[in-house]
Amino acid sequence: MFPETIAIIPVRGAKDNSKSITFTKLGTKTILEWKIDEALASGKVSLTVVTSPDTSIGQFISERYLGVAGLLFHLRDESLARLNVGLVETVNQIIRLDEVRKIKPEFLVILSPEYPFIRSKTIDDAINTIMIFETDSLISVRSDTSVFFQHDGKGMKSILNQEKFSKLEREALFRYAGGIIAVNIKHFNESQELISGVVGHIVVDQQSAHIVKTDFDLEVATYLAGKIS
Repeated sequence: MFPETIAIIPVRGAKDNSKSITFTKLGTKTILEWKIDEALASGKVSLTVVTSPDTSIGQFISERYLGVAGLLFHLRDESLARLNVGLVETVNQIIRLDEVRKIKPEFLVILSPEYPFIRSKTIDDAINTIMIFETDSLISVRSDTSVFFQHDGKGMKSILNQEKFSKLEREALFRYAGGIIAVNIKHFNESQELISGVVGHIVVDQQSAHIVKTDFDLEVATYLAGKIS
């Protein structure tokens, strides 16, 4: 029998984040809908939980997804939604919910709304990978062969011995991209960390790695959404 997995979509909402993109339209759907729809389409996710202190998001979900199975809104405490507060305590609250305990999930996957173009097959890939390779946690990444420098007070110095300028000579670095964090729940309960222990990875494509933070990012995302539609 396939292990149960829950997906968590954390959303601060406009009340706690004036630059919230939750209800920003990309094509015919809001960014929140892009995220929820792909989580629901995943063949590996048993329950999707949208967590937010913003009651308008809960209202939107109850109206837009009326009667849709496998979707739950969790009203997040405002103190846990501040910019300098991590997700650990929120996750602890969610995995103790009756609806979650009922299905006894072995894994959870966090899906960041800032990456609207992650597809259900990529979510499935993340869950399959953490199970097959039996890692404690997993992140989505992009390979980067750029040369990085750091100022040491006396000038710029290449980091991690990257002074080789040939792309073929340099070892690739990996940067977090795509907004996926998966974790074995047993390991999370023991470590109280989302990324720890043996950390696996999946490499996402450039479109999946597109993040929406600035107006320019949004322009690009709008163009990409039109191509997808």
